Amino acid sequence: MPTEPSKPTLKRLFAVSGNRCAFTGCSTVLADNSGTIIGEVCHIKGDKPNAKRYDPNQSDDERHGFDNLIICCGTHHTVIDGDAAKYSVEILMAMKQDHERKARGHSPSETLTDQFVEKVVVVSNGQIGGQTANKIVNNYGTTQGRRFCVMTHLGCSESVDESRCDRYGRPVVPSYLRTDPKRLSSDWITDRLLNGADLGLYLDRNWSGGTWFVADLASDEGEVINLQQLEDLRPASPTTTSSTTSTTTTTPGQQSGQS
Repeated sequence: MPTEPSKPTLKRLFAVSGNRCAFTGCSTVLADNSGTIIGEVCHIKGDKPNAKRYDPNQSDDERHGFDNLIICCGTHHTVIDGDAAKYSVEILMAMKQDHERKARGHSPSETLTDQFVEKVVVVSNGQIGGQTANKIVNNYGTTQGRRFCVMTHLGCSESVDESRCDRYGRPVVPSYLRTDPKRLSSDWITDRLLNGADLGLYLDRNWSGGTWFVADLASDEGEVINLQQLEDLRPASPTTTSSTTSTTTTTPGQQSGQS
């Protein structure tokens, strides 16, 4: 009995995707010629009993088959599994069919399709921030910890593994925020700070030579921050609380990131 989608199924799924996220209105590229893989496979009916939209009457062949799979970017995979009531089986089936219809005639090249299939593996992540999903991740490493979908200054998103990051506790709330919220220059961070969201401040040393981001721990979403934002939000005495071995407190001047 299959426990994950087969390579021919993944190849077919990518080939009819137009190399774009299937979420309505999203045009994020799933893979590029440099070998970067953004796409993630979402089971429409969940693959495990505790997964979203799980159907106990499905066979394993049906569960991991083409008709039960949809490829999205990391952001919209999180969105879909974060609201199973809104994104029902019927809604996702219609989304998949509409996406594949619009993608006709825009199939990725055979080379890119083969590259996508060969460079990815299906990893069962278990519980991730209260949701169960199977994700496509590249062969440079498998998923080890909680993952955040982090928006960059380039307008795209990155899936970041918490276990490879240094965590510096909760960001501070700048005293000027309520009187001059535009000064923070991030609507996403400002909104969450003003509404008391459970936020964490992180440094990923492996991303662009060292990139800082703020993560919403309730939604597993995040945003890259620039040097000025880092100065505004850094706790007075940051402490590393992640599972990484490093305990060095990095000064803002050491950030390269994508500012």
